[in-house]
Amino acid sequence: EAADVVLIRNDLLDVVACLDLSRKTVNRIWLNFVFASVYNLVGIPVAAGLFSPWKIKLQPWMGSGAMALSSVSVVVSSLLLKLYRKPTRQQLETVEYLKSMQNLGDMDDLSVHTGGEMELEFVKPHNTFLSSLTNFNKASTPRSGRGKTGLLLGSDDEEA
Repeated sequence: EAADVVLIRNDLLDVVACLDLSRKTVNRIWLNFVFASVYNLVGIPVAAGLFSPWKIKLQPWMGSGAMALSSVSVVVSSLLLKLYRKPTRQQLETVEYLKSMQNLGDMDDLSVHTGGEMELEFVKPHNTFLSSLTNFNKASTPRSGRGKTGLLLGSDDEEA
């Protein structure tokens, strides 16, 4: 089986840390996207010579250095995610959290069901189109040669 998140330890704080890390990762992706877009929106016209009437020009070596600097800055920004530390229990127990826990009441009211204690009962539908069609066939189809009536497929079972 596969899962989006696999918990190694028996600690639900890891789920909160996973959600926090994913939020920070998405924010970092957007930051890198915006930075690279602005960098290219400014850098490409300058490299193309659009601002040459105002004496703003880039030499080819400057353009290649600027593109390399853009790539390096995005990679370094992404590597800053390695400094992530998961939140501790004390950081997560904010005033709002504690108030909501008080409003929930006593935690002993919770019950856990595994599903093994449930008994399933299958009820056969009585008035369906298929059952009325089958009952019609049982009542109106005599079997020749056997002397039995009401058997749809010709089985040797007794009539019900």
